[in-house]
Amino acid sequence: MNKTIKKTSFAVAIFVLALIVLAATVVAVPQTAYAASDVELPFTLVAPKNVTITKADGDSPTTMGYAFSISNEMNDFFAGYENAANAGTLAQYLTSKGVTHADEMWMLVQIDWALDDVDDEVSGWHYNEYWNAAPLGSLGQDADGKYHFSTWDVVDMGVNTSQTVTETWLYRGFNESEWLGGENFVGLKDQLRTSQYTFENYQEYGDVNLSIDWNRHTIYNRSRFVVVLRDEDAVADSFVFSDWSAVAAYGKDAEKVEPLKPGDVVAPTITGLRMTEEKFNDNPVVAFTLTVPETVAEQKVLVAAANGTFRVEVEARVKGTREWKDLNVAGDVTTGELTASLLYLAEPGKPVAAGTEIELRARYFVEQAGQDGFYSAYSKVIGFGSDDIVINDTPATDNNGNDGEGSILDKPPKSDCPICHFCPQPLGLCIFIWIAIAIVVILVIVIIIVIATKKKKCPNCKTKCKKNDKCCPNCGQRLK
Repeated sequence: MNKTIKKTSFAVAIFVLALIVLAATVVAVPQTAYAASDVELPFTLVAPKNVTITKADGDSPTTMGYAFSISNEMNDFFAGYENAANAGTLAQYLTSKGVTHADEMWMLVQIDWALDDVDDEVSGWHYNEYWNAAPLGSLGQDADGKYHFSTWDVVDMGVNTSQTVTETWLYRGFNESEWLGGENFVGLKDQLRTSQYTFENYQEYGDVNLSIDWNRHTIYNRSRFVVVLRDEDAVADSFVFSDWSAVAAYGKDAEKVEPLKPGDVVAPTITGLRMTEEKFNDNPVVAFTLTVPETVAEQKVLVAAANGTFRVEVEARVKGTREWKDLNVAGDVTTGELTASLLYLAEPGKPVAAGTEIELRARYFVEQAGQDGFYSAYSKVIGFGSDDIVINDTPATDNNGNDGEGSILDKPPKSDCPICHFCPQPLGLCIFIWIAIAIVVILVIVIIIVIATKKKKCPNCKTKCKKNDKCCPNCGQRLK
């Protein structure tokens, strides 16, 4: 009897131990990294487009500006995703898009780099198999907790999928620990050959910094998207990876990128003007759709990577009038619906009435380091229910006489005062310059009047005499 009990107890113990081992095994299984063909996404997952890196000033000697764009299809899906999440209808939105294997979705980007030779065993591409899984919750980390990437490697950077273009800084300064590495992470020192860098004291950065001579070396960069799918009933998140992007480069062997010039940027494409139910300071808010073609997305990336400005400016007028007014929109160049308040069309104390017929147009503004800013041509004029308005068989004109189709301007129009940025520049000069001139003229006139009316003093009795007096009226002293 006792032997039977002992055998039964031993069997139960073995069974419990097996369950524990099985549970531990399930927990320890790395998160599955599905290939794009294994999971059907509601959009075509393509690699980051127009990837660009260029030297950035004002941070560290090695800092690079980095930018890329996403496809309009991906942008459209995630814009709808964000709107549904804000409205509390995310589950319905995902179902309508055929997503049945996830309760949440978002996108990351991984950025790999190499110096001089992408196949070099030290300074070549640093991507490895650990970038594909997250057994402990973080991509690039193994089941023992070691991180298989350095401070310059990017394995899980968030992507603002509501925008066409994402930009950031890469290859920035680092601390001693990040340079040397440690037991559980890779040091940057182990990813560079000693012949590729020096340490120099840069007064402008106030410290000793890593320096790479870009006349002798070239840095290469490639990126890929990671779509993260989270199912509340699953043990771990799943990942879908895009292909790697085309390789971007900066330095000795990189192709030189020329700045954009007037005429390079096409006019914006805007459609679907409509009145919304929103109001801003008692004025109606209109909405319209901006469509960003691939050529414009590529140009925006080039400018953004170099810390330049590439924005859309929107003007409107009340139907039947001639004067266009800037609506002061945020200006982000992203495919999707933009909104604009009609506050700037209102007269003081008189908001724009509901139902007022509005006409709208847009143009791009581009400004790059060391270059004069310029505008693109104007878009077609659109109105409620019409995406192409022509007045009297000719395009509407602005206050400067430029066509609604717009002429390319080498510099911003004169209404954009370079000093105060808001005055109309009478006769080509800022209003504050005119005020300064007026003050100087008044001072000169006052000085002349004072000198002209100054009285003489009698040298004998000190009586003040008129300028034309020849003798002192008090003592009779002859005056000079």
